[in-house]
Amino acid sequence: MRKLKKVFLKIHLASIILLLINFCIKIIFGLSLIGNLILLFKISLYTSGLLLFFLYLKPFKKLSFYFSLYVFSPILIGLSWLIDGISGAILGSLFLFFFVPSDVRFENNEIVINKKFGGLLGRCCDYEVVKKKMFLFEEKAAEFNFDKNIYLKKKDVQLRENYLEIHLVLKDYDLKEDQYIEKDTTIFVLMK
Repeated sequence: MRKLKKVFLKIHLASIILLLINFCIKIIFGLSLIGNLILLFKISLYTSGLLLFFLYLKPFKKLSFYFSLYVFSPILIGLSWLIDGISGAILGSLFLFFFVPSDVRFENNEIVINKKFGGLLGRCCDYEVVKKKMFLFEEKAAEFNFDKNIYLKKKDVQLRENYLEIHLVLKDYDLKEDQYIEKDTTIFVLMK
């Protein structure tokens, strides 16, 4: 049992350290590990925290309070959401912010376009353009906002020297004519 505790504690500490280092480097330099790898570290952090709570439960130690966060936070957030909608939505957004994977809308060998997570009460349709670097890393190149959800195909996105060109065909409904109107739209996104 002690070996199991040590193994899970090492996994938990390594996940925390890697996520904190990645967070600091992302803020300072704009460079981070790829989203799938970060999600893997977040899942290992949470599952090791859950398991360590049950391993440190008897005898109850000070560390048990920390590990109880991983067990009771989803329960408290769910209850607060049921009791009072807005506070639960805010708490849920804070909790989900750390565990929601990237919503990839376009990906090729050079860039990825993700829809940013704005929380349960966030505004719609903020996107970030990320350049792939050396297989394991990515660098944020640009951000843009569009008033509709977009899903892109390979032919819709053209990567130029210092900007991104996105071609869209939007459908809008005309009430007077009682028909759909297609609008050809081009978005230019300046990149770093």
